[in-house]
This record gives sequence, C-alpha cells and structure tokens, in this order.
Amino acid sequence: MVAFFYCIHLILIVLIRTNFASRIEARLLFDLLKQNYYDHRVRPVEESNATLNVELGLTVRRIINLSSRSSSLTMNVWLTQRWKDSQLTWKPEDYAGIEEIFLPRHQIYTPDITILNGAEQVIDSSMISRAVVKFDGTVKLVDQLTWKSDCVFEHIETEVRCTVKLGSWSYNTALLNLTVGEVDATTFVVPHRQWLIEKSSTTRLVRYEVAETDNKFFAIDFVFSFTRRADADY
Repeated sequence: MVAFFYCIHLILIVLIRTNFASRIEARLLFDLLKQNYYDHRVRPVEESNATLNVELGLTVRRIINLSSRSSSLTMNVWLTQRWKDSQLTWKPEDYAGIEEIFLPRHQIYTPDITILNGAEQVIDSSMISRAVVKFDGTVKLVDQLTWKSDCVFEHIETEVRCTVKLGSWSYNTALLNLTVGEVDATTFVVPHRQWLIEKSSTTRLVRYEVAETDNKFFAIDFVFSFTRRADADY
C-alpha cells in the first residue's frame, strides 16, 4: 500500500513539473514571437543594411537516378542551414534554464536558399522540419530534399561529374553571405546498384545577375564525381 501511494506521489510530481515546464516554454514562445512583434518575412539582423551569414552543410542520403540520356542526377539529401537570428535571443535564467527550443519553419525567418542549376527541388512533406533555436539566436534547420541537377558525362560508361549550385534567389552579397559547413557524401548513403560517389568537393563563388551586372550573389557549388560499380550491369 505504501509503495502504491509512493508511485502516485512520483507521478504527481512528474505531471506538475511537466506542466510547469510547458507553461515556461509557452511563455518563452509568446515573448519571442508575439511580445517582440516577430516578423518571419524580415531578415533577422540588427541593422537593415547588415549582412546575414548563412552556413550550408550537406549530407547525401540516396542516389535516386543518374541518367546519361538527360545528363542529370536525382538524389535525396539533408541540407543543413545555420544562421543567427537577432530577434530570437533570451536569457535562460529568465525561463527556468531553457537553452533551446524547436520552432516550425513557417514561424521564423528562413534564408531563400535554392538550387540554381536544376529543374527540381522538393521538400519531403513527411519530414517538414522544425528549426532548433538556441538562446544566443543560433538557428539550425535541416531539410530532407530531393534534387535534380545537371551532370557532365566525361566517359559516358564509367565516369560522371555532377554539380549542385546553391544560392539565395533574392539577396545579394551585401545582404547575405554564404559559407560552407560540413559535407558528407559517404556515411549515410544508401548503396546504388550502378554508381559510387568517388569524391566530393565544394567551391564558394560569386555569380552575377544577367540583367544587372553590378548585382552580385554568393553561390556554393557542391561537386560530386561518380564511377560505375565494377559489378554493375551496362
């Protein structure tokens, strides 16, 4: 009987603490998004002409198709973006020690990073991401994407080089700076029956708008070199 009441006591303590933590987090969310008049359409910088730094990382998950007929690569990847949002900061001691929260992507600003040399970029609807936001304003967003990009078949039977070019569609170099984060093209890849990723590399470059040559934009090229498996069917 004593053990029974002891268990009930523990359950009540857990429920009370959980309810308290939920209320504290709800207050934090209210303060960040409502009290401070947060607008996800606005770049999260202190000054309107300040540069937002965005780090891009990439993890290759699966080669879906590598076609010599269309000279294209379709693959599934995890795209990781990191930046600092000056409007999403707080003091953990004011909110029971909470140091990070998870927010739906549609509630916060996200960089307009897109594939610039491909026909398709699709976010997996079953993996709609939540951003991890730390108390110092650091935001990490991981999206599961399916990309279709262009390829060069150097030796059409055995060697292929494919480039995925990523960049901002709207913001020039003065407003958005791109840097390269971690790139992993081997650890999590589901083996393909015909092709292997031999190596990967990244290049940060500046592209120019055709209609406005003075307007410069940063871009990052993710380059993948493939070789045909020795046991693959031709």
